[in-house]
Amino acid sequence: MNTILDKEKMLYDALASKTSDKDFIISFHDYFSFILSELSNLCVHLYAPMIEHGEEVERLEKVYKEMTEGVANALNEIELFLKA
Repeated sequence: MNTILDKEKMLYDALASKTSDKDFIISFHDYFSFILSELSNLCVHLYAPMIEHGEEVERLEKVYKEMTEGVANALNEIELFLKA
């Protein structure tokens, strides 16, 4: 995957450095031809961290829910104690 990302960076840098319209169009064509041919590999590479992030969000939401339920229960017990 690093070689694909290295090649993408190289093509992008070449595209960004062009000063004439003709050179820019040629580099633009090369860059987007590469992106279109490697799009599925790039998407797969980006998908793995998204899965990990989603799992982390779910874990944190579960912890948050447990904490808020615990605090709500404690407040209810305190209110019952104060009323007694």
